[in-house]
Amino acid sequence: MRYLRSFLASFLCTAPWVQARTWMDDMGRKVEAEFGGIDGQNAVLIMPGGTKSAFPLAKLSAADRDFIASQSKPAETVAEDLKMPDYSKVPPPAPHPPLERRLWPVEVIVTTGAVNPFKVPSPPDKSIFRVGKFQFEMGPDLSVPVIKEVTRTFVAIEELIDRLPWDLRPTPANGDFFIAKLYQSGAEYVAIAPPNSGGFYSLTEKVFHVPYSSLGIVRDKKKGWVTSGRFKSDTLVHELTHMMMDRIVGYLPIWVAEGSAEYVETIPFSDTGVLRPGDIPKAMPAYILEMTKLPKGLQIQSPLAASAATMVRVMHMSHKEWHAYIDNAPEPLPPPPGYRLMGNPEIGTRQRDLYLNACLLFYYFLHLDNGKNLPRGEPMLSYFDAVQDTVPKWQMWDRARDHFNEEVTRYNAAIQEFKKQPGVEDLGNGRIQFPRGLTPPKAPKLPPPPYDLDKVNDRDPGLTLIDHLIKGRSDEELAAAFKTGFATIGITLLN
Repeated sequence: MRYLRSFLASFLCTAPWVQARTWMDDMGRKVEAEFGGIDGQNAVLIMPGGTKSAFPLAKLSAADRDFIASQSKPAETVAEDLKMPDYSKVPPPAPHPPLERRLWPVEVIVTTGAVNPFKVPSPPDKSIFRVGKFQFEMGPDLSVPVIKEVTRTFVAIEELIDRLPWDLRPTPANGDFFIAKLYQSGAEYVAIAPPNSGGFYSLTEKVFHVPYSSLGIVRDKKKGWVTSGRFKSDTLVHELTHMMMDRIVGYLPIWVAEGSAEYVETIPFSDTGVLRPGDIPKAMPAYILEMTKLPKGLQIQSPLAASAATMVRVMHMSHKEWHAYIDNAPEPLPPPPGYRLMGNPEIGTRQRDLYLNACLLFYYFLHLDNGKNLPRGEPMLSYFDAVQDTVPKWQMWDRARDHFNEEVTRYNAAIQEFKKQPGVEDLGNGRIQFPRGLTPPKAPKLPPPPYDLDKVNDRDPGLTLIDHLIKGRSDEELAAAFKTGFATIGITLLN
């Protein structure tokens, strides 16, 4: 007798398994199988148990050929996913401009006169406009002046990120244009949006969603839709920064992703369309004051302050730890007489605390940690370069891991079938006894990741490169450096 310990992969999220369907050839014969892609003039069908067979496309029914045509995954991608990652085949990264030659813009100016929207063919219930690199889907009754006013912020942030020395080269993820959907109906927006959001960028769809209300668009009884002077662009700028950084944002530690968006949100932005990155040191004290201010009479158990110790803690946070800190906020204290609470303000306070200290971290490593003889922006610029250079490897790993998860599903199904054969006995605890003449299914192998995942979760690949910022310093040394650095611009951090 032989023994087999069944394969366990509970540490990974299993990718959705393509369900089997009934296939029929031109003679009416039927078979249950999954679609496994195209190989030349053949369709690859995966039989129950994992066996793959090739069937000529010409001999399949018209319905089957229509089904194959509807599948969006090209054959070459399917073939690539079946391969083990070979990182030696990843093309070398494009060279980055030397840090000392990267220019910092003093200001970025985008006036409404510089924004020229034009309408493209649209369905009756909406209008589709294009402005620069953006395509906007909105209601059918917005005037061109209103469109120019609200789209100017999009164009300005794209130009800003492109001109900053971060070398991120904003590129539309959906073909030729960045896609933005503007919702006239608040209910329609709420149906697809995260709770309490005024706009968000979807990393999965690669689409920016925002309601009219967040853009300051209001309905006037006489004039129709107009822009309101109460419009604040903070949320819009934050989420647009994520959109412009889409190529790497999914591979960054969460504090870098959110801290960089907060940083851009803090850059002074005038009503005339002028962004002044050079004035951000002057804006930081007001930003800290705004982020630490609490509503009158509200008492909070969670700490909320610009703190060197909190900065150190946030710097090491994974996505999971970040969200757990917010979700595990304590129950709110009873409100004072005459006040009532809406939801749990402790959750919002903790979130603001993380965003504040993430922004301070980003600012420190971008502006205050460049010692003698180092180019301005070091070490954050070199960190961005390192992350960009490794993204192709992580993308290859993502594809291979998805295929691995599918193989795990098939393997587990095959093991269950194997257990039904005569003489096979499940001994429990993952052990199987079977006759010597039988061969059990072979367990798939997890492909090797680009870096050591023992150090960090694979959701946080950018943390593997964090020493570009830490440079061997202890937490105590970093906390002291944070306090010293911010003191140079007149900001006192708590311990």
